[in-house]
Amino acid sequence: MARLERAFLSARPNMARTESITPRVLLAPTFREALLEVGADPEVLIEAFSEWKRDWPTWEDRDYYFGKDGEYHSPRRSNRAVLRHVHMPPEDPAAWPDEGAVLSEEGRAKVAAERVRWDLAWNRRRAARYRTSSRVLVYVDGGPNGYLLLHLAREPDGHDEVVANRRVLERWADIADDFIHFGIVSDGA
Repeated sequence: MARLERAFLSARPNMARTESITPRVLLAPTFREALLEVGADPEVLIEAFSEWKRDWPTWEDRDYYFGKDGEYHSPRRSNRAVLRHVHMPPEDPAAWPDEGAVLSEEGRAKVAAERVRWDLAWNRRRAARYRTSSRVLVYVDGGPNGYLLLHLAREPDGHDEVVANRRVLERWADIADDFIHFGIVSDGA
């Protein structure tokens, strides 16, 4: 295998020597405000996401904090899906920055079970597509414009709540369309 890789790289010498480019990652203003409200540092999320997307898809399976990545099939703009989401590891509700978020025992059990499955998949070195949870980061892949992070839906039902809220998805799709085509971050109005 190593000989084949050397032959491939020697046929494309620029590929072997090029440095990875850090992708441009922006946050929607409302998402930045929401993170600051709960005491989170938006720059930490931007840096982690940027590192994960660097050299994509080489590192897709090597980052604990980002799991299965996929698109929302609707809503669509210009006849294509414009919103994506990536699953993130479930967080212990006791560690949540806002004390107002109280979970039922059923919710706590669901989060705990998701965390066990996530860690098991990670420890067995399973591909990212096997790491799923209710915690998802909604984002836009703007191609040459970079990435735009829109929302972090939290467990225990974050994934399902995003899909169920059609009005919000439509607004995010408008924001995504502006970002993809013009590189601007609009308010979706």
